[in-house]
Amino acid sequence: MICNIKITEAQTAMAHEEVVFIDIWSEYAALSNLPKSHLPRRYFQIDMNVNTADLAHFIQAYPQFKTLKIDKNNRLAKHFSVQKTPTVISLKQGEVVNTYTPNTLVSLPNKEHLAITAEQLRLTSLQNSHFDFNQSDKHPARLLFFSDALCPKHHLPDCVEKIKAHNQLDLNSKIEKLTIIKPFYVSIADAHTYKQQFYITHPVIFDKHNVLFRQFSVSELPYWILLNNQGNVMYRGNTPPSKTLLHTPHYSNTHSD
Repeated sequence: MICNIKITEAQTAMAHEEVVFIDIWSEYAALSNLPKSHLPRRYFQIDMNVNTADLAHFIQAYPQFKTLKIDKNNRLAKHFSVQKTPTVISLKQGEVVNTYTPNTLVSLPNKEHLAITAEQLRLTSLQNSHFDFNQSDKHPARLLFFSDALCPKHHLPDCVEKIKAHNQLDLNSKIEKLTIIKPFYVSIADAHTYKQQFYITHPVIFDKHNVLFRQFSVSELPYWILLNNQGNVMYRGNTPPSKTLLHTPHYSNTHSD
């Protein structure tokens, strides 16, 4: 997967093509989100916090990126003066005819922007327990830990330590402890592996349709959100809520980092 081709080869392999620089850790992964093109495209991953195993996992999830290679030492990116991803470069007989960075690119596949339904907020854990996240329904207070089954990875700073911290949290007996797994690039099987790897005994939910991440606007991982029994957010942050907050029997104020 490592790109060791010559720059001239990348430029002249086809009479007219596009070279697209991406970053697999960005969540615009669906090919449909890139502007359409009639030209053949070759994809290059910037050489930062990524290895061949990461690429293989990504391509398995998104086979439309099967031509993706790592731009070793960012040679091509430097040659084409790529400053950000994604960047699309059109070539004709080895000469650059157009370079653009889509500025209207949505961060998620189009279906992720549809309204979340009440049914989608009724989820089942890996242990087959059922959880309803509709705010109109009564349920226990909950501490949600949003995580990624790809941990440990460079793009998930301190994820192992934070997983352990969540496992060890001592909660008010009326608060449910949950882990929510991000669905991008991973499968339910990966979520089960995560659960076993980190010896998790509390419920783990694979957020298959990304509804909880969307519902609570989670864009950083790992991340905690504390909900009261009305489903309202009482705390959110990249560190665990305080022990005092976790042992407060009733919540009336919103806390944030």
